[in-house]
Amino acid sequence: MNEGNLFFLLRAWLWLRRQARPTDVQWNLVMAVLVGVVGAGLGLLFKAATLVLQEMLTGVAGGGLAAFAELPPWQRVLVPTVGGLMAGLTLMLGQKLVKQKPTEYMEAIRLGDGRLPVKSSLYRSFAAMLSIASGTAIGKEGPLVQLSSLAASILGQMRKFPPARRRLLVACGAAAGVAAAYNAPIAAALFVSEITVGSLAMESLGPLIFAAVASILTVHVFSDASPLYRLEHFALPHWTEMICFCAVGIACGLMAALFLAMLEQIKKWFQKVTVPLAGKLALGGLLVGLIALAHPEVTGNGYDVLKSLLHGETVLQPGEWLWQAVLLILLARMVATSAAFGSGAVGGVFTPTLVVGACTGSLCWQAFAVAFPDLRIDQAGFSTVGMGAVLAAATQAPFMSILMIFEMTLSYEIMIPLMLASVIGYYTFRGLRIHSLYHHGPPDAYDIFNRPLETLTVADIMQTEPRTIGPEAGFGEVARHFLVEGFDRQYMIGPDRKLLGVVRLEDLAEHLHSRSLAAAFIAGDIAHENPPALDTRTPLPEALVLFTHEHEHELPVVRAGTGELAGTLTRNDLLLTLAEAGKRMAPRQ
Repeated sequence: MNEGNLFFLLRAWLWLRRQARPTDVQWNLVMAVLVGVVGAGLGLLFKAATLVLQEMLTGVAGGGLAAFAELPPWQRVLVPTVGGLMAGLTLMLGQKLVKQKPTEYMEAIRLGDGRLPVKSSLYRSFAAMLSIASGTAIGKEGPLVQLSSLAASILGQMRKFPPARRRLLVACGAAAGVAAAYNAPIAAALFVSEITVGSLAMESLGPLIFAAVASILTVHVFSDASPLYRLEHFALPHWTEMICFCAVGIACGLMAALFLAMLEQIKKWFQKVTVPLAGKLALGGLLVGLIALAHPEVTGNGYDVLKSLLHGETVLQPGEWLWQAVLLILLARMVATSAAFGSGAVGGVFTPTLVVGACTGSLCWQAFAVAFPDLRIDQAGFSTVGMGAVLAAATQAPFMSILMIFEMTLSYEIMIPLMLASVIGYYTFRGLRIHSLYHHGPPDAYDIFNRPLETLTVADIMQTEPRTIGPEAGFGEVARHFLVEGFDRQYMIGPDRKLLGVVRLEDLAEHLHSRSLAAAFIAGDIAHENPPALDTRTPLPEALVLFTHEHEHELPVVRAGTGELAGTLTRNDLLLTLAEAGKRMAPRQ
């Protein structure tokens, strides 16, 4: 590109920045939107690829429960077994060829530095696709969220973001994945904020909401935008019915505890099985296939079972849902999901947890219908409330659970009993003093956010690859840096990387009145010499004081004694880190 074009492009870029005056927080929102769109696209591709693979394995088009209900008995057993074997071989081969420790998105947000390994994430997602396509009783939300978070992590690393901002970007990817999976953007943002990030502060919640909304809008463009489990009608309950919903909350809290205990126990049994990983996944698939002989509805994540319970449809044969049938399906689903999860299959248990709740609510309704013949609320209402109550108990995130069910059903009338049962289920589960579904173990030693705040320095969180130019750089070089990198300042260094000054985009304004004037200057002519700078050893609270005094959104970081430019730090990254470290320290005090 010649200098004439650079001249006009730089004038346009400077005009746009003056009109918009973007801050770091606003740039975070822009990045969140980008992550949301990419995350939704990856989710749609994963779902489409899974359907194609499922048709290849079963020979039945359309996917879902119908793909397995139509299979002969021997194939119901064979397909999950073979799928588990293929998934296990994929995991074993990936572990052998890819020397990367797999990192889940929650670990990258809470315990890591926002870096997700690309190769291990990809082969694990393919293994998940094999398991899901073959009917293994596990949810697809796990790989959807992992892929979306991976895209966010890659973007953060490409932009060379420091740990705090990378973690926030990965959290945005997780929110985008959850929103795409459940058509619930508000609950998706709260899920990540409440469970993973652990904070409802707007510094983190704002970008999560932007990512979730961008994700769901992208999904609406390319697929069905209707709620997953819309309720046709729901009558406002009387006080006697509210007592019934209190009982539903208690039952769901206990059932959530039983389900998580079963998950953990069967996982321990599989750990004692002395066969390779592929054998364990094949065994898990075999167990699912054997259960599917009598109950094909245990295959998949349970979406079809939920629709049947909430819409009054049948799953296997015409007829009403009797309590014996619902109980058998509940137990079969819990065992099948536990077998899949315990064997090591990659996937989620979020949707299977909703199935456990819906079945529990249905059983309660059938009991109350006998005791109270005048009960006005039908099975769908109790099943929906059960979904929220078990989810609130298992995740220990009642606020997220309530909004999740509301967004998936779009039923305002159900909010009062849903809130009551969810909170009761939450406290019932909590009273048992067992770990929740998304319990986090002790933090790893490398997590800087779990170190005492007074030990954190600027070197721990700075961006280590600053944007630099030499003092002799002419207009063409300076302009290209500003246009390509998109930042508003560059740092001028000498041969020994000693910081000499800073060139701001605004400083070019007076040189852009004519092309001849612009072509005449060099960086050394317009740079601000001896700019305020941070030391790599500066404690974070002291750094905040300097930011406040200088009224700058970004400061260079130099090494003491030599003056060598070591990196840069923005006010936004500093505030994110202080908020994160302070949040982690609060429980210890």
